[in-house]
Amino acid sequence: APHMLVNVKNLQADFYAVSAHKCCGPTGIGALFGRRELLERLPPWQGGGDMIDRVSFSGTTYNELPWKFEAGTPNIADTIGFSAALRYLESIDFAAAIAHENKVHEYLIDSMLNRNTVDVLGNPEQWVSVCSFNVKGSHPTDVGTLLDQL
Repeated sequence: APHMLVNVKNLQADFYAVSAHKCCGPTGIGALFGRRELLERLPPWQGGGDMIDRVSFSGTTYNELPWKFEAGTPNIADTIGFSAALRYLESIDFAAAIAHENKVHEYLIDSMLNRNTVDVLGNPEQWVSVCSFNVKGSHPTDVGTLLDQL
């Protein structure tokens, strides 16, 4: 699930990929944001559907973006599901969600660092929603199995 708001334009990245299932949406679909000038230079990786504008003996002309990369029948059902998931995420009070996550994060840090039976890996101040640790004298598989049963 998402843990922060992202403004893709402010990142100024060449490309930014998003998995729908990481946004509470269906599996097997996502989105790719790309700088227009780079997307226009890239060749399509598949052929078919509305991605082709014209075919002649001298070559093929591809459709404009984004159709240039839309070969074949689109995944309509999952696109609708992804859209619904994004609308749901837009309805969430992210400030409250982040405040709650920070509270849980602080509790986790305090709990983990105050136990002499646990080795915390990495810098706790740089954790984002996950925590890596080892329980002294225990195999990680055993710890994982026990935590899974909680």
